[in-house]
Amino acid sequence: MKKVTKQTYINWYKDMLFWRKFEDKLASVYIQQKVRGFLHLYNGQEAVLAGALHAMDLSKDKMITAYRNHVQPIGMGVDPKKVMAELYGKATGTSKGMGGSMHIFSKKHGFYGGHGIVGGQVNAYFFKKTRILWWSWNSWWSNSFRSWHCIW
Repeated sequence: MKKVTKQTYINWYKDMLFWRKFEDKLASVYIQQKVRGFLHLYNGQEAVLAGALHAMDLSKDKMITAYRNHVQPIGMGVDPKKVMAELYGKATGTSKGMGGSMHIFSKKHGFYGGHGIVGGQVNAYFFKKTRILWWSWNSWWSNSFRSWHCIW
C-alpha cells in the first residue's frame, strides 16, 4: 500500500473537489437538456474513488463500474473534455458519443465502462499486482452498502 502523506490528503481534496464541480456542471447542463438520456450523479461518493485510486496501480489495474461513472475515468487519466464530449453525444467523446452517461469507456486507461443496470450491477476493481479483486455494490433501492473481496 502506498504511504498516505499530507500531500496525499491535499491531492485527494483537489481531485474530489474537481470531481464534485464536474458533476455539478453536468447537473446544470442536464437541466438545460444538453445531455440526453438519464444522468445519475456521483456526488457524495468522491472519497470512495479517491481511496480506490490510491490503492490501485493505474499502469496495470483495471476498473469496471456501474452507471454513476463520470468521474472514475477522469481519476484514471481520461481527459475530462473527452468525458464531457461523450455526455454531450459528440464524436470526440470516449465512446464516439454513442455511450452517453452510462457507457463511458477507455481501454487505454483501463476503464472498462459503466453498465447501466439499475440495482443489478457490481463495481469491480482488478488489482493485478496483489491479485485482489474488490467489488462494491451500492444501490439506491436497497439503502445499503455491501462490499466483497476475494484473493485468487
